[in-house]
Amino acid sequence: MGWTSGLVRASAFLALFFAVSANANAQQGMIWQSGSFTDESNGGQLHAYLTFSVPETDNTGVYAFCNSGSNFGKARLAVSVNTGNLPSGSPASLRFFGNGFDRTYQGGVSDPQGRDGAGAIAVDISSDDPLWQALAGLPVISLETPTGVQAALPLRGSSGPVREFTQLCRSFVQLGGPLVRQQGGNQAFDARWQTCETLGGQRAQNSDTPISVTFVNVTDSYRSVMWVGFDGVPKNYANLNPGESFTVSTFLTHPWMVTDGPGNCLEMFMPELGVETFNISAPNRDFGPE
Repeated sequence: MGWTSGLVRASAFLALFFAVSANANAQQGMIWQSGSFTDESNGGQLHAYLTFSVPETDNTGVYAFCNSGSNFGKARLAVSVNTGNLPSGSPASLRFFGNGFDRTYQGGVSDPQGRDGAGAIAVDISSDDPLWQALAGLPVISLETPTGVQAALPLRGSSGPVREFTQLCRSFVQLGGPLVRQQGGNQAFDARWQTCETLGGQRAQNSDTPISVTFVNVTDSYRSVMWVGFDGVPKNYANLNPGESFTVSTFLTHPWMVTDGPGNCLEMFMPELGVETFNISAPNRDFGPE
């Protein structure tokens, strides 16, 4: 599939990334974040996204996305780089290398270079591609543009967001999309619920690396925040109404569970270095008669 054919029909929200230029060298204050949102105007598709940006600004260096439509197991990764005089739509490549990793990906110019010297190149990459492992596991990775410009992309705090993003993208393929109607019913499956299965068997391990995390309830319903102890038993730490938040000192190997009012698991979170905020966003789920 050529990159110009398009990975998905991007929403206006995603298009905002290319509406402004972002200098890849201006990395002060940038952090890695992931998330998702439902596009009700496009059949209820769920979009997953990954960013390296300054929160609540247009200063974005990296933007990746996939959705529950016809993504064919791929995600689109766009990087703000020097594109020289290449016009929009021109073939272009991005080379990522460092610490034993070295791969070049073919794509195209998504945003021509502006007067501030920044443009964007986008490539379509499988959600299982080794690049995501490199972005999640390395402390830094270098990239090279068609113009020969090389730059270092810092990866501190990328592990959790990258893994959450790729997990969502893979679930879109495995499940036919995160919103899957069950036979004989109206319940829709949301991929964020999968974390209860992937992390559900884990329990608190060692307490070597402390970290502070703020849980923010961005849903429209009540949520409980529970720590999964060394014995594997969840223990309630906070009860959050919509819009409320809770900050706790924890450790890297200590899983946390988010439940609804009756105590059903809706999503889980494993702390990561550089990830100071976890937005509670999984919707309610119909578990049948309680």
